Amino acid sequence: MEITSPVGNSSTDNRLLTVSGNVTSTNEINIETGATITRDGESRPLELTYEGSGSYIYSFDTSVELHQGWNTITVTATDSENQSGSDTIDVYANIPVIPIRIELTWDTNGTDVDSHFIAPGYQIGDSFGDCYFATSYYDEYGVKHDPDWDDSGNSSAGDPQLDTDDTDGYGPEYTVLQAPPFNGIYQFKVHYYSGNITTTATVRIWINDVLRFNESGELQSTGDVWDCACISWPSGVVSAGPCATPTPTPTPTPTPTPTFSLTVYSEGSGPYYEPCCSIEVTWNGGNVTIPAGGNQTFVLPQGTQVTLDAQPDGECDFDGWYLDDNEVPLEDPLLQITMDADHEAWAYSSRWR
Repeated sequence: MEITSPVGNSSTDNRLLTVSGNVTSTNEINIETGATITRDGESRPLELTYEGSGSYIYSFDTSVELHQGWNTITVTATDSENQSGSDTIDVYANIPVIPIRIELTWDTNGTDVDSHFIAPGYQIGDSFGDCYFATSYYDEYGVKHDPDWDDSGNSSAGDPQLDTDDTDGYGPEYTVLQAPPFNGIYQFKVHYYSGNITTTATVRIWINDVLRFNESGELQSTGDVWDCACISWPSGVVSAGPCATPTPTPTPTPTPTPTFSLTVYSEGSGPYYEPCCSIEVTWNGGNVTIPAGGNQTFVLPQGTQVTLDAQPDGECDFDGWYLDDNEVPLEDPLLQITMDADHEAWAYSSRWR
């Protein structure tokens, strides 16, 4: 038994880790039930692929969801004579704590079981409120699409994410929500999408990386739905379903921050002098250079701190600043402005034409 990737005592910035390796045995191993993979004491079945011809050689390749910090991963296989072997590695995950994360696995091959993570007040299959394979997917160009729960208009931490839609057995399927946008009861349901045998699904739910729910449910035929769990937010309490579904608490619309204009001019000191000073304008998130003789208007949020830096070129004299028609006493090339109203600033410089 050997885990070949990743190597032990390695680190990663990714939440999902591919673990692969091989098993060599003197006796046959059941490829569906003979192996497990464990992360920090939490185990699930691991499917093996038979590779040997005339001998018992197997490989494995699976996805493991990591939590912040060190993760201990163990793969164990047991043969037909009840002899076991294992290998263990430690991997450090440099990732944030996740408020809500859910793992779905099941115990039959050739079956399709689906995760449904549902926002407060919505129903299974809803095109907005249900995060499942039809609403959380990669398109043909490899772009990820998720339900826009926080109404941000783009992919964000307030949107749920389903990592993988496993359609042929065992899972895992991982669903995460990094910044829950609603208060209320989130539901997690399991749908038996296709298959002709009874399968047992297992769901684990972590709240802020602490395991709060670990239950199994039996699905007997296609179309069965297990009302698995209810997650109350912001308390983080997890209970078995079915759930009450109150009206979701809307995300409050933030009050827009007022904006003000700042117009900056680079001018000559008199009619016989040409402007020879460029101005570098910087603020949090922006940097623009105005050429000598130029001007530009900026619209910035209230409270923005702006720095104007007069930069004479060659044999050029910087003669000072005017701010809102008032001369700035010190001839310092740096001028600091707080955007608390509309402002105009002039940098005067001189070089004989």
